[in-house]
Amino acid sequence: MAFEVIWFTFSLIQLTYIFKNLKGIPSMAARGPYIMLAFVTFCLGLYYLLAAIVTRAADNLSASDANSLNFAAEFFFNTNAAFKPAMVLYLIHVRGDVLRAIKGNTTSPLSTQIWKRILDWVLTGLAFVMFTGAMGVSATQVAEYSNYDYDTFEQLYQASLGLSQTGLAFVVLLIITLVVSVIVEFSQGKRIPTNDLVRKRLDDRYTG
Repeated sequence: MAFEVIWFTFSLIQLTYIFKNLKGIPSMAARGPYIMLAFVTFCLGLYYLLAAIVTRAADNLSASDANSLNFAAEFFFNTNAAFKPAMVLYLIHVRGDVLRAIKGNTTSPLSTQIWKRILDWVLTGLAFVMFTGAMGVSATQVAEYSNYDYDTFEQLYQASLGLSQTGLAFVVLLIITLVVSVIVEFSQGKRIPTNDLVRKRLDDRYTG
């Protein structure tokens, strides 16, 4: 429980710094990735908080309440797992737009391609749906435990496991996509001056 409380505290500190630094970004369009970072950090913090509560009060909770808290914690953890890679990809999308503007539309960064953006968000959505589906099957399995025979129970377990592993596979694909996107964008933007005009122009791009 101590580690869960520590990580919850770290999440709160990180969330505080995120909101504090948001004030320095006047453009809502440029704030998008950081708002998403705040969202996934909030979800991770709730996961650690609920996990700490379950660990501390496990002996005093009914089986139903413990299961409900466990599933709530799992939901927030899965949300963080699915959307954290997407948050970084979102930042790359924004930087790609600025990179194209700086180069006078003479280049088309990978992250600005419509098919690439659709792919990123579809993978994110599929990962989240698979994780949520696995959690739903597990919740049904637990709630109706006494009504199933062994074969049905085993089938539900395998279905939940399969959905969870599929969600994990989509997260791995997201991470691979993220690595490729970073490498390609770095390659396409390597002629940008070292003072990082992409960063300097983020607000100019969206404020006028």
